[in-house]
Amino acid sequence: MRASWANVGGQGDVPDEPPADDAEAVDLYYGPDGDPVPDQGFELYCEEIGRAQRSRIAPLNFVFPDAMTAEGLNRAAVFYAADDDGPSCIEVVGVLVFGYLDANDGVVRVSVHVDNADPEHVVRPDGTVPLRVVVEDTVVFDDSNHDAPHPPVLEQLLDAADPEQRAVISSVAVSAGLMWSCPSCEWPNPRATERCERPGCGREVKAATGPRAAALDPAPVLALEGPR
Repeated sequence: MRASWANVGGQGDVPDEPPADDAEAVDLYYGPDGDPVPDQGFELYCEEIGRAQRSRIAPLNFVFPDAMTAEGLNRAAVFYAADDDGPSCIEVVGVLVFGYLDANDGVVRVSVHVDNADPEHVVRPDGTVPLRVVVEDTVVFDDSNHDAPHPPVLEQLLDAADPEQRAVISSVAVSAGLMWSCPSCEWPNPRATERCERPGCGREVKAATGPRAAALDPAPVLALEGPR
């Protein structure tokens, strides 16, 4: 519109240059009838735009893919290079993961979109997708089940505690199901981990707790190289 301002500039009450305010410029360019320049094929009118609601079919007997199936789905992932439509991303079972430099905010941005997630493999009965986001070795987001903790809060408490306080916090966290105690060495581990973190142990068996433990399946891990 600003590039075509010469079409209306200086006519009637329209100034030679477009005003800085976008709304005012639109009103002046298109005029009160919304069509002062019919030769361009434009017509301005008011319309309330709402977001279309997408329905998703979710199987009631949801079971996360086993190791063999997950391996095949991971190998079928598709990479899309950056183009004029957007940054590069990788697609796994319909889930799009974008990673790019956001110059406006000065950050490395990672964006996960699950609108087109494959309902046959990763959509739970409530329509959500189990996600776990990992930065380096820290779990920053985990909704693999409804009882998943918010790891950063627990980690901040443990980091700020002295040895005696840390022991108390760990004991309470294990009792609450926010951490699990290694069956071999009794080392308290974050709930999101599958392997004991105590140096020299590394036991791979996770001691799941809670009434839903038997129904829990391993959740997918999105490892980010650099945060709705």
